[in-house]
Amino acid sequence: MSQTRHEVQDTMEATIARYKELLQTLLASPVFPFDDNLRNALPTAGGVYRIFETHRLENSVYIGKSTNLQNRIYGNHLMGNRRASTLKRKFIESGRYADENAVKHYLREKCSVQFITVDDDAERTSLEHFAVAIVRPAFND
Repeated sequence: MSQTRHEVQDTMEATIARYKELLQTLLASPVFPFDDNLRNALPTAGGVYRIFETHRLENSVYIGKSTNLQNRIYGNHLMGNRRASTLKRKFIESGRYADENAVKHYLREKCSVQFITVDDDAERTSLEHFAVAIVRPAFND
């Protein structure tokens, strides 16, 4: 049995409300600087994260998702190379920073991260896409 137009609209509105609520939770989550305590502050659970310039909360740099937030944010984005980090690769390709160390310095000096855990992979992906569409971070496609 197919859904009526009204049922489809109700389903879409419920989906939008769900992702709006998750995005608001992400944006209200604790803020962690890219410092020596970051690794231990990050869970190994999956989730969605937002990297932004600390003194300009509205200036989102990047939104991503991962099955392991600690590995992705600390291991790849902060400590990793451009092959491990989409963010580092985009910074370097844009000409904004010369190499991985310059990006690492920028993250440590100017940025912070927020995250929420999301267990379901499909929901992580949908939330990431929704958040990118609404927040429009500088270095997401």
